[in-house]
Amino acid sequence: MRTMLATLIYMTLLLSGCRIHSEMEDEQGVESVNLLVTRESTLIVEPTRSIVALNVTTPPARYQHSMTYDTERHVVVMFGGITEMHNLKEPQDSTTWEYDGISWKQHNTAVFPPARAYHHMAYDSARGIIVLFGGSGFNGWFDNTIWEYDGEVWREIETNAHPIIHELSSMAYDVSMQAIVFYSYRYGENDTWMYSDNSWKPLSIENPLIETGERIFQSFLVYDDNREKLIQLSLLPSGRSLTLKLQEIGWLIVADSKVDTPNWKFQQFPALTYDSQRSVVVYFGSNMGDLLGETWEYDGTRWQKMTPLQSPPSRYGHSMAYDETRGVIVMFGGSSFDNALLHDTWEYDGITWVQKFPSQASD
Repeated sequence: MRTMLATLIYMTLLLSGCRIHSEMEDEQGVESVNLLVTRESTLIVEPTRSIVALNVTTPPARYQHSMTYDTERHVVVMFGGITEMHNLKEPQDSTTWEYDGISWKQHNTAVFPPARAYHHMAYDSARGIIVLFGGSGFNGWFDNTIWEYDGEVWREIETNAHPIIHELSSMAYDVSMQAIVFYSYRYGENDTWMYSDNSWKPLSIENPLIETGERIFQSFLVYDDNREKLIQLSLLPSGRSLTLKLQEIGWLIVADSKVDTPNWKFQQFPALTYDSQRSVVVYFGSNMGDLLGETWEYDGTRWQKMTPLQSPPSRYGHSMAYDETRGVIVMFGGSSFDNALLHDTWEYDGITWVQKFPSQASD
């Protein structure tokens, strides 16, 4: 009878769309069934037929955090962010979280970077190390320290020189160079740096962005695995988007799009990552006042606005990372336009967005 009850509950939850893991044990002739519902709660069917609901652990709501994917351990790693909207000058979070596609787990380490936001993280696949650089900390100061995380411990790396970190910067790992590349733009100055062997090195290369005469609104770096080139996507206030490829002699403009692009001027702090399986850059951003956010894809030549079956609510300051093992993009958190912080988890497979964990907001 107990088995029939458990089976009935199992089938009901399965049909409702939840992902369920079941486990049966036989102790002293008593059969029990544990059901883990990863989207909302844990239901335990005990021999007494009572059902107890437990909350699923998710990271606290936040925005301006950073995420990257660890291909060796098959987890998305997230660090930092702002967790109180009324205290924007003091990022409160210095925790490390990992997501394996089933659940979030906080990883506590004895040593860790100070709390920060607006920082960058990239995965060094040659060494199996996550590199964290920069960010804004207490009272808005910019932290130019660099940290490395191997899945067990954080280590601060001492360097003699370093780039200047600010909000108009980006960072990615270049597989062909086996180095982290950092790019920044501010007041007409363009800097490109390379990090390898625990040291920073400025690259004396040309950048044609100065010649455009326009100020960069936002800039992103992604590594194109299929073309084996580091791609810089720079968004200009006019709605123009420039795509540049890193060559030995400098940055080369390979695409200049002035039409059919996301509305950069009204979509602050979007998120962008590279889908290596489909060879496209995926962008998610939101217009103020819209109920749902917009998903765009860039194939190296043109932008295309997608029409997924389901889309996350509008937000800004969120973060995304591509899960290479499962072939999905993972997005977490951000802030709604009424300044409510979010801690929902979504996944995108190129067809639709799926909400993995429900959103909860804090004012």
